[in-house]
Amino acid sequence: MTSMKSASAAINLPTSGLFKERRFQTLMEVAFGIFVIGSLIAIIGLPLLFIGLSSVLNDPFDLASGFSIDTLVAVYTSPRIMRSLWQTIWMSVAVGIAATAIGGLLAWLVTRFRLPAPGLLEMLVLMPLFMSPLIGVIAWVSLGAPNSGLINEFIDMAGGPDWMRINIMSVTGIAFVKAAHYIPYGYLFISSTLRNTDANLEEASYVAGGSVPRTAFNILLPLLRSSTLSSILFISILSSGEFSVSAILGARTDFVPLSVHIYESVHGFPQDFSRATAIGTMLIIISVVAFYFYRRSMRESQRFVTVSGRGFATRQIDAGAVMPLILVVFAFYTFVTVILPYGALLFMVFAKFRTGSLATTEFNLDTLNMVLQATSVQLATVNTLIISIIVPIVCVFFALVLVYANDRLRLKGSEVANYLASIPIAISAIVFASGIFVVYIYTPLYATIWLIALGLVANYITHAIRIVSNGVTQIDRSLEEAASINGASRGTVLRTIVAPLLRPSVYAAMVMIFVFCVREVNTAILLYSPNSILLSVLSWNYTSDGNMAAASVVGVVQTLLMIIVIVAARVFFGVKASKSPV
Repeated sequence: MTSMKSASAAINLPTSGLFKERRFQTLMEVAFGIFVIGSLIAIIGLPLLFIGLSSVLNDPFDLASGFSIDTLVAVYTSPRIMRSLWQTIWMSVAVGIAATAIGGLLAWLVTRFRLPAPGLLEMLVLMPLFMSPLIGVIAWVSLGAPNSGLINEFIDMAGGPDWMRINIMSVTGIAFVKAAHYIPYGYLFISSTLRNTDANLEEASYVAGGSVPRTAFNILLPLLRSSTLSSILFISILSSGEFSVSAILGARTDFVPLSVHIYESVHGFPQDFSRATAIGTMLIIISVVAFYFYRRSMRESQRFVTVSGRGFATRQIDAGAVMPLILVVFAFYTFVTVILPYGALLFMVFAKFRTGSLATTEFNLDTLNMVLQATSVQLATVNTLIISIIVPIVCVFFALVLVYANDRLRLKGSEVANYLASIPIAISAIVFASGIFVVYIYTPLYATIWLIALGLVANYITHAIRIVSNGVTQIDRSLEEAASINGASRGTVLRTIVAPLLRPSVYAAMVMIFVFCVREVNTAILLYSPNSILLSVLSWNYTSDGNMAAASVVGVVQTLLMIIVIVAARVFFGVKASKSPV
């Protein structure tokens, strides 16, 4: 009898625990479906749906207005729009190739050569991330405008020949400014792969008599093929939706990409949202095709994994006689992408007025004081700080829930939710913003900073998921299982084990998204109102009005905000700027 009772107890206890676990799983799935998936549909699903609907509605804001494909047909049969389509494609791909090539070269030098202060060199490579494309344009217009650029004035003063003069207001200038901004993305893609690639293969090549260049071409390039393609496609997607560089530098050319047409349709007179969303469907098609190959290249990269549980070599080459040349490369890159642009901004901030001659230029603080005391600047600074604090928190919250639900709890619908959250990365920000505008125009969110926040959360939640997912993957499940076996509740496990180990990834994601929010203009430009204006939009408005000095002041304020947060995160939380967001 005693043995039968013991057997019964042995059976009942696991059954009871299993029942509780299944009940918990069911409750979590219901809550996950209602809250998380419902939120993602409202933030991401509806805007995407309405981009398509608005392009075929007689009234883009009224579902009962009836359907018509006239606008869609007019856009897709317009020679001007089709020309813009091809301009958008080739420019985006060219920028992706250039940024990846330069970023890859710098990544190879940092990871494979024994260089002095590699951390500093890496920070210099990533510095262009702190300057938005719009601020970069402002800086380069002051440097390379054909008639008044500082570089051209210096060449005239030095008696240089005309062929040395530059014209940044050209198609070549557009490609240059965009590529300079996206080089850090190429660096992050390639350096991440290089750091996780076993150097024993390269060592074998050196032992067999292979030179450094030959080893790089024959060994590394094949291993980097998938990462290189991923970088090109990712940068091409981002470049296709960036409008400020083309709108300013292409004003004197016939280069008008699709993103500029969308902006003009929304902010022109009369406004034509049907045309804007119809053009937006073109950008969606481009981005989805590129994103398909991007995801495919990321999957195929597993074929080239050379890292195993046994550990791997990370041998670095003694630069020797080529050390000066390598340092010159970094010095030239820093001079072109950091020193010149920031120097131009400071010149514009402190110059009293432009006289047409560097020798007679006077400097004072009048412009700086006037702009900083402006009510619009103070309002924009407050709005930017609010947005840049709230959006990272919301993004990281959703990322934690989505990643843990999918990787640990295996909840039903978690894979669908993660896929839904990754869609905005394949959609240009300016296109996605047009969908958000149409969906929420008749809601209390319209004309508030919360509508901009909604758009930014949708845009950047994917970056948060990637960083948090990397952190969760590095946590061995056995740690959580051991705590559970010893009686710890799931809440205790999360609080005492998962949370401390995930803290670095959470901080890195929040800092990265903070930087993105401070400099973002493509989303905010379609969603702002006078009361919800951000610093990025204010700098665009100053630029549009021809007040480059005021725009430069705003650019410096944005940069200082980003640098302060980056330095504080590094000092107090140990966050590394090289934590890849891609």
